[in-house]
Amino acid sequence: MPVQTRYRYLAIVRGCVCLLTIAALSGCTWLAGGNTEPAVPAEGQPIPATVTTVLPEGSTLTAYTAAGKIQIEAGPDSLRIFNWDDARRGVATLARTKPFPSASSLGLYFDGKPPIWAPYDGIDKVHYEETTRNFETPIDLKIWTQIRRLYFSYNNNGLAVGWKRKGDTLHVEVWQFYINGEKPEQLPEANDQLIVLQTKS
Repeated sequence: MPVQTRYRYLAIVRGCVCLLTIAALSGCTWLAGGNTEPAVPAEGQPIPATVTTVLPEGSTLTAYTAAGKIQIEAGPDSLRIFNWDDARRGVATLARTKPFPSASSLGLYFDGKPPIWAPYDGIDKVHYEETTRNFETPIDLKIWTQIRRLYFSYNNNGLAVGWKRKGDTLHVEVWQFYINGEKPEQLPEANDQLIVLQTKS
């Protein structure tokens, strides 16, 4: 092989090695179609008209409870993204075909290990519920949140988040509470500063 041709060949090989090294260090995101967030699915599933959601698509719900701060991002479709501690994980939730016990409507749920979750501090599963619940009195609401064994916060309009870390599972519930079929305006022990819902303008 002529010397000049050999140099050209070596230059091409070195260039290919450099490109492969850059791809490996960057997680090969450009080879994988630009997926830069492997712990979050690209999309959710279409939500049937029979299902009642609490979070509008494109919204972000921030809650402060005794378990700490958690954020839940909604959409597209049934996608829900959870931000807690230093973790960010998403799941394409499922539409219920039967209501959650005592719930007022069909909602969204997920129970198990999402396909693309990487463990965070031992957590690699999620149990999620999102729907509505009706109570006869505010006292009934208070008792129910206590027996759910989650750390709840809710505002005066009945928007509620309960969550906790337990073993390998992140437990999260998002509820819209009603009193006698109506969205409340004031609830005992509610705190509007602990529940912040931001929607798309």
